[in-house]
Order: sequence, then structure tokens, then C-alpha cells
Amino acid sequence: MSNIPVFQNKSKLVIFSYDIPKNLVTLFKNKEYQKLLDIIPPIIEKNPNEYILWYLKGLSFAKLNNFKDAVPNLKTALKINSQNPEIYNHIGMCYKLIGKFDSAQKYFEMGLELKKDDFNIMTNLANLLKDKGDFSEAMELYNRCIKLNTDNQWGIYYNIGLIHQLQNNIKEAIENYEISINMNPYHADTYTSLSECLLDSNDTESAYKLLQKSQKLENNNFRTQHNLGLYYKHKDQTEIAIECFENSIKLKPNNYQSYYNLG
Repeated sequence: MSNIPVFQNKSKLVIFSYDIPKNLVTLFKNKEYQKLLDIIPPIIEKNPNEYILWYLKGLSFAKLNNFKDAVPNLKTALKINSQNPEIYNHIGMCYKLIGKFDSAQKYFEMGLELKKDDFNIMTNLANLLKDKGDFSEAMELYNRCIKLNTDNQWGIYYNIGLIHQLQNNIKEAIENYEISINMNPYHADTYTSLSECLLDSNDTESAYKLLQKSQKLENNNFRTQHNLGLYYKHKDQTEIAIECFENSIKLKPNNYQSYYNLG
């Protein structure tokens, strides 16, 4: 789920024994991650036991989508400070993004052992379990997240809706998507997912209205284009339907559902 923060810029638990050079902080805040990586090695060489330096280095690699190099640096930070749950969280996310789901789950779970009510770790673990198809465990974690009453609850209801939709519990999916939209009316994928449920329920006109809202928020959404194709196909407007399916394929070339509907 893209809406939940993955790599945070600053840990609330940062504790270190000397002042970080201001240029490192400035570079990180300004998203100049490569520059930070260029100048941090000699600083680490002089201060090898300062976990925050390894942490910044690992996060910078992660911000540049270099997750394989991020992991060993984050693990070094963890060896120095094993009581910071956010480091476990970031290592877990790196492993998830390189497809090592079991390792990701292990680090998320260790992070939760340290801080059982950490919303970010709990959400990331729930998302991972959802992606692995462990829906009951994911739902349990999502329900725990709801009780924390944070600002990002709309994303939790969205993911609960996804699970219900995957399990063909369309009524429950619709209910959770609607709650999510009431909390955050600016997430295009929620409208698109809800439109899929309404199309499955033959409520095509309501689905079309949602897809129009989704388009206004994010014009280049391949799922929105695909669902518009389904709508126009249902309305026997074949030429417009084909155009929508083709647009969907342009936005995501391996979108086999649109290929299928073109056939």
C-alpha cells in the first residue's frame, strides 16, 4: 500500500553520543542521498560505533532504491543499537522490496516485539501478510491498527476492503472502501477498487461516477482505464471500450486482463 510511509526521514528514537555533522542532516532533508553517500565513508571510519551514521547511510541507499546495499548498513546500525524498532522496520521493507518475504516478516515481527503498538511496523507486516495471502493474520493486525486511532486509518480500511474483495465478500468490501473514502477522498485507487465491486454487482452507473472521480485524481491509472473499458463494454460502446483497454495496456504493458478483454 503506497500511502503508508515506508522510509521515514527521522527516527523518534535517535540517541547518539556526538553531534551529526549538519551537512549530513541537510543533505538527507534535501533528498541529496547520493551526495550524502559520497561524503559519509570517512566520517564513519572515524566514528564506527555511531549507529546513526550507518542508519543514515542505509536509509540513503533505500531512498535510491538500492535495497541490497541498504540492508547491510542498516544491519550494522542494528548491531550497535538493537533497541530501535524503526531499524527493524526499514530492514523489513528492504527485504520485502527485493522479494525476500520471509526475511521481511522476520524483521517486522522482531520490531513489533520491541514496540507492540508501532503503527508503521504493524501496517507493513499486515500488508506483507496480505500480499502472501495470509488474510486472517493480516486482518487481525489491521484491526489492531484501527484501535490505535492514527491519521492513516483510511489506508487500513482500504486494505481491509481489498482483502474482502479478494475473498469475494463484496458487501463488506464496499463498506470498507466507503469508510476509507469518507476519511480520505483523495486516493484514486480507493475509487477504482470500489468501482470494481460495483461493476461486479451490476451497479454500472455508480461505478462510472467513481471512475470519473478517480480520473480527476489520477489521470494515468491503468486500473481506472481498464474499469472504464469494462463499463463501456457493458454499455455496448465497443470502440470506446477498446480505446480504454488499449490505454490501460500502454500504462501497464503486462496488464493481461485488458489483453483478455481486447480479445
